[in-house]
Amino acid sequence: MGSLGLLLRAAAAQGAGDFNGDGAHDLAVAAISERGAGIRGGVLHTLYGRPGTGLSAAGDQLWSQATAGVAEDPEDKDQFGWAQAEADFNGDRYADLAIGVPGEDVMGSADAGVVHVLYGGPSGLQAAGSQLWQQGLAGVADLPAPDDRFGHALAAGDFNGDGYADLAIGVPGQDYYFSIPAVGAVHVLFGSAAGLSSAGALFFFEGGTINLGDLLDQFGFALTAGDFNGDGRDDLAVCTLNGNASAGSVAVYYGRASGLSDRAQVWDQDSPGVGEAGETEDDFGSVLGNGDFNGDGYADLAVGVPNEWFGPIAGGGLIHVLFGGGGGLTAAASQIWTLDTPGVPGRADNADHLGNALAAGDFNGDGAHDLAVGVSGSNEWIDDGGAVLVLAGQVGLGLVAAGARLSGQGQGGLGETADIDDLFGEHLQAGDFDGDGFQDLAIGVPHEDFIPLFDVGVFHLLYGSAGGLSGARDQVWSQDSSGVRGKSEALDMFGRF
Repeated sequence: MGSLGLLLRAAAAQGAGDFNGDGAHDLAVAAISERGAGIRGGVLHTLYGRPGTGLSAAGDQLWSQATAGVAEDPEDKDQFGWAQAEADFNGDRYADLAIGVPGEDVMGSADAGVVHVLYGGPSGLQAAGSQLWQQGLAGVADLPAPDDRFGHALAAGDFNGDGYADLAIGVPGQDYYFSIPAVGAVHVLFGSAAGLSSAGALFFFEGGTINLGDLLDQFGFALTAGDFNGDGRDDLAVCTLNGNASAGSVAVYYGRASGLSDRAQVWDQDSPGVGEAGETEDDFGSVLGNGDFNGDGYADLAVGVPNEWFGPIAGGGLIHVLFGGGGGLTAAASQIWTLDTPGVPGRADNADHLGNALAAGDFNGDGAHDLAVGVSGSNEWIDDGGAVLVLAGQVGLGLVAAGARLSGQGQGGLGETADIDDLFGEHLQAGDFDGDGFQDLAIGVPHEDFIPLFDVGVFHLLYGSAGGLSGARDQVWSQDSSGVRGKSEALDMFGRF
């Protein structure tokens, strides 16, 4: 069960994939409330990148559960595309796409959830050979139950080091064997030459003894995968939304030949060296991301705490950064970032929710990943217009305030105008969409209005360069953009990655 407090937010995107193998990343973008035949089940567009040019509407694919070859049928509030993960699950050198549909009703169980997998090839994603995954089907453990929300969070990584990407699936509403509601769980499906398989699949709860104290913990609420200890196998970070006395916690499972370690390294704001203190509903770890911010070859973990209070600022939000090394993640030299950190532009305010989205990419090509941070509740230019903070990574140091930028609609060359409740920066995705070696940044604005239509949604695309991200080539995309299939309608909420 998840209806007893499952919050409808999602984890950070991990980065775009190249579905057609042309050397430029492609972008999957959802309109989770898009209506088709009167049903708001959601759709997902695939926009293809082109080397030397960038993102293009040519060949735009429109996917839903009504697409020929895709299993299931659309239903209201399915939320097709709520979560996405791109990786090469079958080792053919084309990225594949996993699509979470956590609102799908399964065998009479409302919001039990499913996951679709579309495989890439020379022509891009295709329905042929697509897979449908759900609990109790094709070797996946457990059974679907109301409010499980299987597929609420997804993360891809090669956890066993066999050269095939594997898929972790969060089920934050999972009950503990019908006795304790919404403790949450995670499934891992392993990749192979034939694609994802349930052979040897993992299914686990947070660990230790599950008891009534774990009620509504929602383990599996957010996920991210990266190689934090440099052993050549990806590791998995998992948010327990209501862990640490409802403040939030993150469990890190390290990769090994058999998949993932049995025991986790657990982090929260009360862990020595992390800083701050856990408080109820901080939502520590409700958003997760990773990148190599200091250029040492180890992935580092970014932890969003979008509801953090500091001083008199209620819900201003912050992020923590834990650095990787040969022994895994450590709190040594850990960082805390807010809009009041010296050198960071802007000013922290109530309900900014800094850290509501995270995306790491090397936007300036200096060998260290930079971090884009959503501040969707920012009042910098207008109430809840939203903003995105970009912190530069620096080799040998990590994230630095020097050169930090705060961007919003209508600012610094960006198109559109900031309006009340736009929530610019609610979703973020990094990828090299023009194949020039610099990562670019897609910024989702699913609550953008096209008056008189509300919550239509758009996204911006900023391209990277030696000087970092620039608004000079800002592209604004909507379902009304030339060549994009479909059309903009009220409540579509286009712009989710």
